[in-house]
Amino acid sequence: MAGVTGSLDPSGDLNPGNLSINGQRESSNGFLVNGIDVQEHMNGGTSIVPNLDSIEEFRVLTNNFDPEYGNYDGGMVTVVSKSGGTTFHGDVFEFFRNTALDARGYFDPTRSAFNQNQLGGTIGGPVRHEKVFFFANYQGTRTNQGVSTGYISVPTVAQRSGDFGDLTGSISGPYLASLLTQKLGYAVTSGEAYSSVFPHGIIPQRARSTPGKNLLQYIPSPNVSTSQYSTSAFAQTVRDDKGSVRIDGNSHLGQISAYYFVDDYRLDNPYPGSVAGASIPGFDALFFGRAQLLSVGVNKLIGSNTVNEFHAGYLRNANIIGQPKGGLGVSLASQGFTTGAGTAGIFVQAPQFEGVENITFPTFVMGVPITNETQVNNTYYLSDGLSKAIGAHTLKVGGQFHIDQVNELEPELPVYNALTMDQILNKTTASQGFAANLVLAFAGISLLLAGVGLYGVPGHATLRRDRHPHRTGGAAA
Repeated sequence: MAGVTGSLDPSGDLNPGNLSINGQRESSNGFLVNGIDVQEHMNGGTSIVPNLDSIEEFRVLTNNFDPEYGNYDGGMVTVVSKSGGTTFHGDVFEFFRNTALDARGYFDPTRSAFNQNQLGGTIGGPVRHEKVFFFANYQGTRTNQGVSTGYISVPTVAQRSGDFGDLTGSISGPYLASLLTQKLGYAVTSGEAYSSVFPHGIIPQRARSTPGKNLLQYIPSPNVSTSQYSTSAFAQTVRDDKGSVRIDGNSHLGQISAYYFVDDYRLDNPYPGSVAGASIPGFDALFFGRAQLLSVGVNKLIGSNTVNEFHAGYLRNANIIGQPKGGLGVSLASQGFTTGAGTAGIFVQAPQFEGVENITFPTFVMGVPITNETQVNNTYYLSDGLSKAIGAHTLKVGGQFHIDQVNELEPELPVYNALTMDQILNKTTASQGFAANLVLAFAGISLLLAGVGLYGVPGHATLRRDRHPHRTGGAAA
């Protein structure tokens, strides 16, 4: 669906934690890392996932929250990172997986490739004896995994040449009948059976649109049966590098900690359905992202039964979602569409994304993705809490304040516009600023004017920046 984007997955392909807890929406969960809110405020998942070897404490709270967790009505996931100690310690690791022991997928004609490397390490120790400590870690991931299309119904070899065999149905109305009369050169009447209009189910070349004929080359031929296609030869590739550094120190102000985390990834998806992309090969899309978290915490012991906790942090999560890669460089004019300013056709406002038109079929999608977005989230966070033990009871009071900002850049905003049959036949397929979106209906599904129908979507609208700041504050006791 145009205008729809999927979730922002940390590290390119990790689960962002969008799951239902206590029956609430998947976007109702909160995520804290070292006391800082790291929720991604567009889809509700987490913005970062620290390396497993860097985590000291991990908790999932599902009910009976303390007041300090009052922002979310789902669950709370809290993570505390490791700190250094009085002696040096560390580790190195690599996890490797390849295709050698994998089996062929049930729907795949061949075994798909799957090569994965995860390597990294940690190190921690003293900076100043008994005063200052550090802990650092890194993890790199490189994945190349073939993705299966499953069985997809595609035009048969006969249908690609115009032979649809036994056609059913009839001409629906005088308008379509008159258009077919013009194109075929013989009289066609409303209500006449398609089998009569097209003897033996043969659709002549003169009844087909130029875009339909030019774009057929981008649809794969069947390779499983006479009408089905399947492959797992095209891989999703991921390059992800992430790491963090934590410094802890003891001073007259209390225990002070500073933490910095960065995660930079690049993902190449051969079938980017989450951004209205293709489900057949040749039209992959790129996803880029960098998440950064900087936090400072101070824990101060006041007397023998009182502790004050202060946290300040800044989170930035910048992502490019679904940047077209495959299918670019093919002009709309070469596909058979009328283009150019001042014409009744298509004016391309973003030529860098001009390529094979995005086309929705009953069983698959082809063409360049039509939802390409840049999203930058910023979160500024402050909190302070005072805990006091009174006999067998604990009293806690505190407050928090955060500013959540979502910035979006949308190179194109698709708006569907149905075209007339006359526009279809004359291939001036849309009003100015609209691109044509071709839909072929084939073989036993439906037949619309020699298997061709058109719907319009805008080319590439001008860049727009939307800023959605959200400020919240609160106190709990």
